[in-house]
Amino acid sequence: TGPIVHGFIRKNKRMSQWAIFAPIRLLFFVIGNFLLKGFSLRCFFIDPISTEIKIMGGVVTALNASLGNTLKKGAYDLRELFHATMESAIGLTLFFVAMWVFIFSFLIIANGIGSAIRNENTTCQGQLGSEKDGYQNFQCVVVEGGAIISTISGLIALSFFIRMFRHQRKVVRAINYLPS
Repeated sequence: TGPIVHGFIRKNKRMSQWAIFAPIRLLFFVIGNFLLKGFSLRCFFIDPISTEIKIMGGVVTALNASLGNTLKKGAYDLRELFHATMESAIGLTLFFVAMWVFIFSFLIIANGIGSAIRNENTTCQGQLGSEKDGYQNFQCVVVEGGAIISTISGLIALSFFIRMFRHQRKVVRAINYLPS
């Protein structure tokens, strides 16, 4: 919490909690959870908070099984906290990527207007910096950067929709097993 400056800088927060570092933090969370789930390994010298929550949830679930459902609410709360942490990281990453798509959209419009004024092609031709003026280098950065950011946002959205589709299939299967 706290006021947000310039759209992505949180005042009174550590630098690692800024939206600029959201994709790196999400990648760290995903790697930590993958290592724990797939190989039962701990992450690097420090585990991400989502992995620690998942480990604590496993311990509470094991205690719950041996003590007889006395910690059922605690296990549920830790599971929900894990999902909330991951959703927060995904949401902040999507915000960061969407912000860059928005910025590159304006740069592409400026590129098109400048190309029309100069009566030039709007594509990047040749190598960056080789016998080009500053505007042609700007064109290369805008065109290639816009394509890269759009690809990243598309891949993030695709992975999100695939996960949602899998979750919906699990829910439908669970509903089918309910007595009618």
